[in-house]
Amino acid sequence: MKMLATMAGGLLALQLGSAQAAGTLDWQEGPALKLEEAPLAVRVDAEGQKIYVMGDGGNILVYSQGGELQGKIPAGSGTDGFELLPGGDRLLLKNSRAKTLKVVELSFVQEFDLSASPTLGPADAPVSVVVFDDFQCPYCARLAPQLKQLLTSYPEKVKVVFKNFPLRSHPFARSAAIAALAAHRQGRFWDYHDLLFANYNQLDDGKFQQFAQQLQLDLERFEQDRQDPELWALITRDTGEGVEGGVRGTPTVFVNGRLLKNKSPEGFAEAIEGALGRGGRKMK
Repeated sequence: MKMLATMAGGLLALQLGSAQAAGTLDWQEGPALKLEEAPLAVRVDAEGQKIYVMGDGGNILVYSQGGELQGKIPAGSGTDGFELLPGGDRLLLKNSRAKTLKVVELSFVQEFDLSASPTLGPADAPVSVVVFDDFQCPYCARLAPQLKQLLTSYPEKVKVVFKNFPLRSHPFARSAAIAALAAHRQGRFWDYHDLLFANYNQLDDGKFQQFAQQLQLDLERFEQDRQDPELWALITRDTGEGVEGGVRGTPTVFVNGRLLKNKSPEGFAEAIEGALGRGGRKMK
């Protein structure tokens, strides 16, 4: 029995050795990220979108995935370590000498290109409410009337900007977005938008022309525009901007580039009043 166990162990070792020997390591070196300060510690957020570097100059440097410096956070004298807390919007700074821990709240301001996006409200409004939506999303449908109410509450101060972010889990979301943009070319985006959200749970390929007929659109032009690659490119651009800005689901809202976490009426009011208090900041 002992001999058999020894033989079995030897055979297993040979098999493991053979399996290990069959493996290879392949690697590829990427471009180096040039830093403003020598790195003492590095953290990356859960999505891999932002890189946080504690530098020897006493700052936390925040870089985008592409290597663009997005901001500097003074860490304070004696800070010798930090952690990125879950959610990616808070840093925990450690000072061993002073025996302290300090939380720093982060608020990123995103820049979006609004030039080709459907908009409600004054073009020169100081506050832009940018919403990334999916026409098959029940939460987006529920939020839509609340967004329009903002124009009544802040008639000269706010504009609502629509960005497409169709989710892969919704089979007709991208086609709905294309149809809405085709309606936009005939000046009826928001009417078509309302019909889509009123029927978000019943969308199929037949509904899109039905809605166009209901709005008395030029059907021939509507169908031609639905095939236009430029509209597909607009949706791809919106989605790319959303991903870069941290959008992971719908609806996601930004008020003058700041992510809105509380989408209640009170949350909107607080964010808008805060933006107005900062003097507004018009987006492109």
